[in-house]
Amino acid sequence: MTEEPSSISPSALEDFDALFDGVIAPALAPYEAERQVVLKRFWRFVTGGAVLGVVLAVAFPLLKGKVDFDGLFGLVIMATIGAAAFGYMPVHRFQERCKTRALTDLATTLDMTYDAAGFEPVALDRLTALKLIPRDFDSSAFEDLFGGERAGARFQLYEANLTRGSGKNRTTLFHGQILKIAFPKRFLGVTIVNRDFQRWFKPEGFQRVGLGASQFERIFEVFGTDQVEARFLVHPAFMERLIAVEAAMAGKSLRCAFEGGDLLVAVEGGDLFEIVDVFKPLPDRKATEKGVGELRAVLNLIDTILAPPPNVWAEAGKA
Repeated sequence: MTEEPSSISPSALEDFDALFDGVIAPALAPYEAERQVVLKRFWRFVTGGAVLGVVLAVAFPLLKGKVDFDGLFGLVIMATIGAAAFGYMPVHRFQERCKTRALTDLATTLDMTYDAAGFEPVALDRLTALKLIPRDFDSSAFEDLFGGERAGARFQLYEANLTRGSGKNRTTLFHGQILKIAFPKRFLGVTIVNRDFQRWFKPEGFQRVGLGASQFERIFEVFGTDQVEARFLVHPAFMERLIAVEAAMAGKSLRCAFEGGDLLVAVEGGDLFEIVDVFKPLPDRKATEKGVGELRAVLNLIDTILAPPPNVWAEAGKA
């Protein structure tokens, strides 16, 4: 029977020791014995592949009557890599199972929800319609959906990987995090904040909005359907927070939009929240601390985004 994670205040996200000892360690420690078995099987595959490669490397020259040392070495390497790739599949499944258990318990403790995969990608269609994410992808994968509430606003955060083509011709169009924050009031118009080098993606019906701050105009381009509201929303403090969000996610090319009653954010980057290293004893403090730190940074920055200068969000929702 699965034990419920310890009850710790959401503010305890700042106390890593409490989270590690009270939530992460109890979630992952029971998997340590299985981890050792899984890894033994993996190394058997690798060893078997290497042995097979050596056997083939010895047999082929005997059949051909000549020795090709480059070819022999290539056979050994190919057989080893192939066996390792095949043997790693159960290792990966085990690692994802551990990660899901740990992040689910962590999210529950922090009064959030977590879905590893199999969820509907919120806001993706809106971001593609606003030309903030390429729409011509033919393959997609989504993982690590966090949901909850911060400062009275509901949010959803997940990772997206959008690609086009197949095999050697596969191209990654977007890989990073997508964040949706629902504000208590709807916006009168639509405001888009894009990178300066993506200014040609301006949707029809939008006008350029001057930022009044040269340092941000060198980085971002702002377009809106309501000039007054756009200037209300995209103030210098908000632009500073966008740059901070990008840094916290170790990402690049952040862009966002105020649309309907939501702030939609897309930032290109790598994999976040990887709190399990299956090649180290469970739980591994270093891997866990990195993942928890990434989650803490994102949530703290959501709080920062939701703390604008006085009356900005309230005024933006008034007619």
